Amino acid sequence: MKPGGEASAIGEGVGRTPKLQSDNEVRSLLDLDFISFGGLSSNFKTDDCQSNTGNLLAAFDQANGRFIDPATGEIIADCSDRRFDYGLILKTRPAQFPERAWLMCAGFAEWGTSGSAWYLARRWDAIRKEAKDRPFAVVVRVRPGQDESAESIAFRVKPE
Repeated sequence: MKPGGEASAIGEGVGRTPKLQSDNEVRSLLDLDFISFGGLSSNFKTDDCQSNTGNLLAAFDQANGRFIDPATGEIIADCSDRRFDYGLILKTRPAQFPERAWLMCAGFAEWGTSGSAWYLARRWDAIRKEAKDRPFAVVVRVRPGQDESAESIAFRVKPE
């Protein structure tokens, strides 16, 4: 894939070219489509994805090192193997603007974030084929220093 190809591939899927803005620039906005990169404490839009009541698929449980179902608290993925970092790719539709799509790539640490971004860029077509236009969550594990080692350990799609 050529440089910049990741943004182009995702832009083709939504029918427009993505615009790069900092999370601080759009901090107060909810009526927009976006992709955020970075963990809960480092990206305002990632925090919006996780805290919005439209997120019905997956949430970080930082204190216990796992991902849970935000409605039931059920464990989706246990991330206790310390040889790996873990990340979440989440597409949700905010409760206030259900026609919008919010997408985030975030990890427990930097390799979970970068590995989830790598996985999204390389597996976008397969994810989109499986999820169609529905919200989805992909939990990935990645070896520190090796984004290309990212692999899915949990995949959830909102039922039709």
